[in-house]
Amino acid sequence: MCSHNIIRDVDVRAFFLAAGFIRIDRSGKHFGSILNWMRDGDVPLPACTSDIEELHHEAKYYLCEELAHKCEVALQMRTGPSCQVPLLTSAREEQQLISNAKKPVVKLQVNRHNNKYSYTM
Repeated sequence: MCSHNIIRDVDVRAFFLAAGFIRIDRSGKHFGSILNWMRDGDVPLPACTSDIEELHHEAKYYLCEELAHKCEVALQMRTGPSCQVPLLTSAREEQQLISNAKKPVVKLQVNRHNNKYSYTM
């Protein structure tokens, strides 16, 4: 599960209070998942890639190596692009894309050539 030495000596972000409590100066967004991992040894990963990245960062901070590895595996499986938007420069390219498409095609047109505030690339 997690290392017993949760707070690292090099990067101490906890302050011991008088009553024996520890104040951890971290975001609480994924702390529930970290606690559940420490209790049960498993936790469902968030659906959003950015949330998995954040949980991965927190798992590394709290030295939960197995959870960090689970997040890394999930992130590696999501490395491919989910959507590609090609930029077409001619009518010929447009017709070729439409004729070769196996899924419906949505055409978005960007008309900036008459805009005096447009930036050229």
